[in-house]
Amino acid sequence: MWSAAQMLSDNKSDIPEPLVVGTSTDINGSVSTDTIVQKNCSLHVRGNLVGSLTIEPGANVVVEGSVEGKIVNRGGRLVVNHKGLAACVTLDGPSEGEAGAILKINLTAIVSNWERLARHTDAECAAVVKCNAYGCGINPVAGALAKSGCRTFFVTNVSEAKRVRTVAPNSTIFVLHGFFFGTEPSFVELNAQPVINSSIELAQWDAFAAAAGRTGGCALNVDTGGNRLGLSVEEAVALAPRLCTLTHGITLLMSNLANAEKPNDRQSERQIALFRELRRLYRGVPASLANSSAILLNPKCHFELVRAGSALFGINPTPGSFNPMHPVVELRARRRALAFGLRMPHGGR
Repeated sequence: MWSAAQMLSDNKSDIPEPLVVGTSTDINGSVSTDTIVQKNCSLHVRGNLVGSLTIEPGANVVVEGSVEGKIVNRGGRLVVNHKGLAACVTLDGPSEGEAGAILKINLTAIVSNWERLARHTDAECAAVVKCNAYGCGINPVAGALAKSGCRTFFVTNVSEAKRVRTVAPNSTIFVLHGFFFGTEPSFVELNAQPVINSSIELAQWDAFAAAAGRTGGCALNVDTGGNRLGLSVEEAVALAPRLCTLTHGITLLMSNLANAEKPNDRQSERQIALFRELRRLYRGVPASLANSSAILLNPKCHFELVRAGSALFGINPTPGSFNPMHPVVELRARRRALAFGLRMPHGGR
């Protein structure tokens, strides 16, 4: 059997060593240990500092999230850019002390990823927060993005549109699953816009808009070769003459690239050329084709609106290359020290 002294020694080994910063350091993510920034050194953390922070004379520290532990400043400089995001704390399940693991979603990292993508284009950068913001929580994520300047959101359904509207009251909201009978009151109440994916759906929306006296408010999604939902190119061409009326009701022309993550892809080039031809027919209507990958890899398809999706949550938009996005999800679990003993056979000595 292990002795008590051995077990105590093993437990000590589970205590993480402090992070000692002895040069200029940039960390994309949170730091869960105590941190010491030495004299005249700098540290930039794009996340939270969970442990204590000691700043030596002349040191410079910038934290994009929050500092949860004790701060000892011996003559350096500390900047904590909460941006109002770290104040959003949602607890589900047992308390942190009782939980076996803690899952944290870094809202500051999500906003930083959106800002990075927005800087790569002259177009407006919308946020795709479908499927409960990719499982990260649509309310806090949309609220953080709205506070940082995001004006347009794409959601899965009317239920998600309601949640975004509560935290982003002045935003434009597009519903990707489109329009269904029975959802009319919600679209009116929320001032949400459906993404129309078929001629039948458009006819249903037109009938509702006429009865409700609405003169606009839907996006037209066209399948240009991405093998997703959408009107055919032929249907989109046939619908173009309706733009001659003031009440045509189309606020966005959109499509999806099949291989946006592949630079110089021939199919993408064909899709871009086809979408440009459609855009000429829909002159005056804003257009959107680029997703996260295309924002970084293909500026030719940015048009008036780009749609940042999975990259907001740390997923690499450029597979095979360095991930330019900050990590968003952090999982910390407890480790339990176990003592193992050797049991002798019955009668052994």
